[in-house]
Amino acid sequence: MSPLNPQTVQQLLDWKAPPRQDVLAYGILPAGAVMFLYGEYDTRKSWLAMDMGYSIASGIPWLCYPSKQRRVLLLDGELTKEQSQDRWKAYQVGHSIQSLPSSCLYTAAGVELSIDTFQGMTELANAIQAQQAEVVILDNLYTLMAGDLNNNTAAKLFITNCRRLRTLHNPGVTFVIVHHSHQPTYDFARGKQVKLRAFEMFGSSFFTNWADTIMEVSHEIPGITDTITLTPQKYRLAPAVPPVMQFNFSRNPVGFDWLI
Repeated sequence: MSPLNPQTVQQLLDWKAPPRQDVLAYGILPAGAVMFLYGEYDTRKSWLAMDMGYSIASGIPWLCYPSKQRRVLLLDGELTKEQSQDRWKAYQVGHSIQSLPSSCLYTAAGVELSIDTFQGMTELANAIQAQQAEVVILDNLYTLMAGDLNNNTAAKLFITNCRRLRTLHNPGVTFVIVHHSHQPTYDFARGKQVKLRAFEMFGSSFFTNWADTIMEVSHEIPGITDTITLTPQKYRLAPAVPPVMQFNFSRNPVGFDWLI
């Protein structure tokens, strides 16, 4: 924790900030920032997270965002090690990848880890230091948190632990967190669903307030589950409004095809 060091406003104005390093360009994910990828079940969030992890570890664009190569650690709290291996094999074939960036891309599947506990935070801190991870992808929040996601105290503990972990790397460990949306809210008087933008994420509003970037993953075309829309819902560090992106998810071979 940094010591309290008040200064005059003029001293603040005279201070020279270090250049900001973007993991994903255009301010969508600066180094040390926090991004949420959230959406309903079966909206390909985990595939997008894998694709992001591979792209950042390789230093190639993720979707429309150029990236700077970083060491990535992806924790999978949903899939077993065998299931994760199958997915990575399919991803490798689908993208015609001859060799993965072995020195920059790490993963752990079948993870039973609660980051909102001291033991869980310590285990993750050890992994970050061992792999020298600069970007940590958590898939997903409900499997990697012991407390009640709706409880503000539990949410604050998770956030506090992530902030402590962020100090393990300079300019800061970057977190990407896969998460789910809550059940739809309906306005029965108007007979339609109410959309609350980033507050559609399940759980405490502390998560929404904490995040720097929030991307909603959704099915915008009824009945077509493999057409995915990625909508930026929060982008406080981006100088311009990021675009809404739409693409098809291909199952065989695995990949994402842009829709024009």
